[in-house]
Amino acid sequence: MNRRNLTLAAIQMNCAPFDKAANVERAIGLIETAVEKGAELMVLPELFTMGFYIFKDRNPDFFDMAEPIPGPTTEAIGRIAKKHGVYIVAPVFERLASGVYHNTAPLIGPDGVIIGKYSKTHVPPRPEEKFYFSPGSEFPVFPTEIGKIGMVICYDREFPEPIRVLSLKGAEMVMVPSVIFPRDKASYPDGWILVNRARSYDSGVFGVFVNRGGKESGKEYFGHSMIVNPNGKVLAQAGFDECVITASIDLEDEAIWRRRRAYDKERRPEMYSKIVEPRKGQGS
Repeated sequence: MNRRNLTLAAIQMNCAPFDKAANVERAIGLIETAVEKGAELMVLPELFTMGFYIFKDRNPDFFDMAEPIPGPTTEAIGRIAKKHGVYIVAPVFERLASGVYHNTAPLIGPDGVIIGKYSKTHVPPRPEEKFYFSPGSEFPVFPTEIGKIGMVICYDREFPEPIRVLSLKGAEMVMVPSVIFPRDKASYPDGWILVNRARSYDSGVFGVFVNRGGKESGKEYFGHSMIVNPNGKVLAQAGFDECVITASIDLEDEAIWRRRRAYDKERRPEMYSKIVEPRKGQGS
């Protein structure tokens, strides 16, 4: 029988450029902190094993930092997941055997084994990201003993459709590891909280929206990771610095909310075909 009460954690981490080993060690320490706070499902930031601002350089040598899944990072995180019997989303720069590279979030289960993975489907128009990452092509939902889990990554959250699709496929919780590009001086953009609350409210899901904190190459990340319920209420929110935030949830609340709003029942999909048509000048 699936459990309906659990504690979620957003791990807002300060990641060091070019130092995968140090970042994995740092992540493990923060995972231990999340466990101490009672977390059973936790999310690390997008590409937590490396810096992110470094990608602006479009350096082909950075492809050497990519790794397979399973690989060294998922094995290390898998050991800590098994030690504590927890679920961990641990995003990495993935290299496929075919030579394709993705920005991918594996979901690791309490036995230390990878349950599944999601590859970022919307790669931002910034040339540096398109240089490194090929887009994914599906939105999987993973049934687990603690509920049905979906994932998107960073820029995906700017579009209503991905999280909506996950909700329609049964997701109760959506994990959103992110890294918003740093600036000379970190400032808190209103759009971050607006979009995060809207995505959870629109789709009737609990959302864990993770950003980085701290500094990299003299630039500052704005942090403010948050956990949001299906009513769009912010249950927990970080500040600018590295930290772990948690929130305890009851998935029955989500079920009651979804029945009350009756979005699934009242949808009119026969009227929505325009949504999936390419814009003029795009697609075939």
